[in-house]
Amino acid sequence: NGTYRRPQAHASSSLLSSSGLDRRQTVVPSQRSMSESSMTAKDFEDSVVGVLQDRKLRVLAVNTAYMPDAVAALERVLGTEAVAVDGLLVAAMEAVLSEKGGKPDVLWSTDAEGPEGPAWSRLLTVAKAASQRVIEALVPSKEPLLLVQLGLLARYELRDFVDRLVEANQSDETGAVVVLNPAHEGDRHDVLNASLHI
Repeated sequence: NGTYRRPQAHASSSLLSSSGLDRRQTVVPSQRSMSESSMTAKDFEDSVVGVLQDRKLRVLAVNTAYMPDAVAALERVLGTEAVAVDGLLVAAMEAVLSEKGGKPDVLWSTDAEGPEGPAWSRLLTVAKAASQRVIEALVPSKEPLLLVQLGLLARYELRDFVDRLVEANQSDETGAVVVLNPAHEGDRHDVLNASLHI
């Protein structure tokens, strides 16, 4: 584990910090010491190749300023395209609501009202049902998965999605899973793990 820095970049411009899960480990600390060793881009790619070969689950906290660079680099190393989980979840939520005779506008007006709104609990019910569809479509997968844009998992408290992701990765039949998690400049507390610890 370590911090990825662009070549010749200042320490405050760290791109990636990583925490990994192998098939014997299901809990990873959400915080890492700032004294972790730095890795070159080549070292980092070698590390990801190791994850790919061992079919591990790895969570990478990514500086939001460099997210496009990180996605492009990991797509190349993993040989796969990134999957935007929030987009899949939104589509599935709209489908769930439509099947119940509702209109998508209701979802977003309820979301805008936030947890204090009168219909928030119903929104969470729709989100949970939708997340089950999404995770079932994603795992198990023999091919590597690169998952991005998972902010709605935290917003809607979709712990079951995360648990299923971890559980699926325990099988030797599944491919590597890399989760990109946005972190703000100078802040090692990534957005997803602040609410849902992986």
